[in-house]
Amino acid sequence: MSDRQAYQPMHNQSAGGGQPYAATGGIARSLGYLRALVPQAIVLAACVIVAEAALPPAAKPSTLLGSFHGSLDTAEINAKQGAVVQFEEDMTSARTAPPANWQMEAQVAAQQQQAVAEALQAQAGMANLADLACVTGGILGALNLGGEWNQAGEKMTGACGVGDQFRKSMADTLATTARDNSALVKRSAPQ
Repeated sequence: MSDRQAYQPMHNQSAGGGQPYAATGGIARSLGYLRALVPQAIVLAACVIVAEAALPPAAKPSTLLGSFHGSLDTAEINAKQGAVVQFEEDMTSARTAPPANWQMEAQVAAQQQQAVAEALQAQAGMANLADLACVTGGILGALNLGGEWNQAGEKMTGACGVGDQFRKSMADTLATTARDNSALVKRSAPQ
């Protein structure tokens, strides 16, 4: 045989006499806890049953517990009642009020932004067209085709820098729009 012993499963018997092991761990603690509580619970239940049978209706444990919970519920309802009434009044006024100014302001701002976007798109197209004219004029001037071609090239080179002016105008428009239509502008809150 080797130095290692073969695995032998533990049997539910003690080494000495075939008696089962005592319960250990969580089961033993649970059983001990129940053994300690059951006698106390039986005594308490007996006291409650005797009190229910012997005492007058106003002094019975069920009546006392019911009145205690009833008074707690009443206090809670009274505390909430004022807040519920105020909430319902606010909801009713919100439903019947005309549209708030902030909704109209949001619509106006959205329309203004759409108009600015369309204007910027048109300016971008004109800036690109001015750049194309500048490049074309430079090419025509370099080719030196003579006559009308040279005159057209000179006129087209006059567009050089116009695209930059459009882009500067676009940047100014974007800055003004961002400043005027900022989300930080105070809006009127719904009433």
